[in-house]
Amino acid sequence: MDHSQPLNESEADAKHITMDYRHAVVTASQPSNLVKRLEEIDFRRFKNHGDLIYAAVERSFVQNNLFGCDQPIPNFGPESIANGYSREDRNELPTYGEWVDTFGRLLGQNKKPTVQQSFLVDLSRDESFTNALGQQEFDNQARFKQTFIPSISAIVVQNIRSPVHEVKARFRRAGQAEPSSQEIANRYVPPLHRWSDVAWTLWKQKAGNDDTANRLRYLAYDHVTNTDTRAVMGYLFENVAKRLFVPYPGLEFGMNTDEGRALLGTPLGVGVGRILTDRAKQLGRRVPRVRIWTKNGFEFLMLWDLAPSGEQKMRAVRGRYARRG
Repeated sequence: MDHSQPLNESEADAKHITMDYRHAVVTASQPSNLVKRLEEIDFRRFKNHGDLIYAAVERSFVQNNLFGCDQPIPNFGPESIANGYSREDRNELPTYGEWVDTFGRLLGQNKKPTVQQSFLVDLSRDESFTNALGQQEFDNQARFKQTFIPSISAIVVQNIRSPVHEVKARFRRAGQAEPSSQEIANRYVPPLHRWSDVAWTLWKQKAGNDDTANRLRYLAYDHVTNTDTRAVMGYLFENVAKRLFVPYPGLEFGMNTDEGRALLGTPLGVGVGRILTDRAKQLGRRVPRVRIWTKNGFEFLMLWDLAPSGEQKMRAVRGRYARRG
């Protein structure tokens, strides 16, 4: 996810800020002016992919090539910097998406995390490469910026640029055929290149012990800009809520719904499925549900609740807003 600086609603209205909706452009002041909507056939494609991922989550078994590349890395320690990443750690609240207030609504105001309880880790990796003109350039090949909050069992993902995605983009810019994800993993990127491995490794470090780490409950995505994920979210806002801009509490879907499975089949949902499948031994069987909403008209937010299956019943929320809290 790439982020621009946040704007308040008055700034958005004044500047007619545009937002990506797959291949469409829609202005904050004219939400119905879509150039192209996600078609039903595309929605079914994401849903079908989500079906496979959910089956993997339930069985803790990954069929060949489901996630597109190699097996998970068990754990990486501080030596992850040896993979070429620079790392910045600091105590900082994930304020961009107003997540402190969101968790306060969900868990109670007395559970709102403090600065001292919030651990931001920003990993980035720069690499030099030769462009199509034979010139040497430096490129920010990857970034994993997220805040870990063990006190409420939450990870807030703020910025993801996976190395595999960036390598593919580099080949496209050069007018060359894209290698497969597996070839990229083998030849072009470091061993620690997948978000699910990065997130789990850092989560375990910040959690401090296995018991706390294994209670991971919430995966939050701040200001979603991934094109396919945003397209599915926009499709659901328009077809379930009947409008594109849906403030908190937004819409909530269980994994026994087509809508929930479609979100699980998006690129950001795949990361959730991967961490649940790869870390099933530590996390136990989980049945996720997902909440989506908008902020300031054009920011899309997503929150996955990874409750152990014994703590919740799968439920669908269709055609209405999710209940608060």
